[in-house]
Amino acid sequence: MVKKIFVVIFFIYAYFLMSVICYSDNNAQTMLLKLRDLEKEILSNDELSQESRKYLLVEMEELAKEMITLRLNKQNYRASYIYFSENLEDKYICNFIYPDGTIYITDFPAFYEKILFSETDKLKIKIISPYKIEDLVFYMGEPAEMHINSYANIKPLVINKNNILETTIIPEDKKFILFTIIKDKNDLMYKKYVWIIEKKLLKK
Repeated sequence: MVKKIFVVIFFIYAYFLMSVICYSDNNAQTMLLKLRDLEKEILSNDELSQESRKYLLVEMEELAKEMITLRLNKQNYRASYIYFSENLEDKYICNFIYPDGTIYITDFPAFYEKILFSETDKLKIKIISPYKIEDLVFYMGEPAEMHINSYANIKPLVINKNNILETTIIPEDKKFILFTIIKDKNDLMYKKYVWIIEKKLLKK
C-alpha cells in the first residue's frame, strides 16, 4: 500500500514538473515571437513617430532581457542594458535610435546593477531556444581602458560544458564590462547584452 502511494506521488510530482517546464518554454517562445513582431514594426513602419519608436524600443528591451540571463547563487541577473541594431559597426557596436553606450555605462552607477561574485562562485548562462550557447561569445573589458582604446583590448571568456563562464582571468576587486551579441537567422536585429561584474577579493 505504501509503495503504491509512493508511486502515485512520484507520478503526480513528475507531471507537475513537466507542466512547469512546458509552460516556461511556451512562455519564452511567446515572448520571442512578440519581440520579432516588434522588430518588424519598428523597422518597417515609416509612419511611427519618434516617441512611438522609443516606446517600442523599451518594450523590445524588456522582452529581450528574458532571452539571456546570468545566474548566480539561485538569483537571475538580467542584462543592465540591451542595445539593438540592424548591422554591427566595427564588429561590436550596436547603434539604433540611441547610440551604443557600452563603454560609458560605469560612468552612471545609478543605472546598472553590479554582479558581485567570488573566485568560487559560478556564473551560469541561461538562454532560451532557438539561441544556442555555442553561438555566444562573452567579452570582458576594463571601463577606463575601453574609454581610451574602445574595443581593441577586450578579452573573450571561455564557456565550459555546463554553461558556466570561466572567470579565473578576471582580476579581483575591480569592475568590468561584460557583454555578448546575438542574432538568430530569424531575427531582424542584433541584440547586445551588457552587464557590470566585479570579482570580490577573498579574505585570507
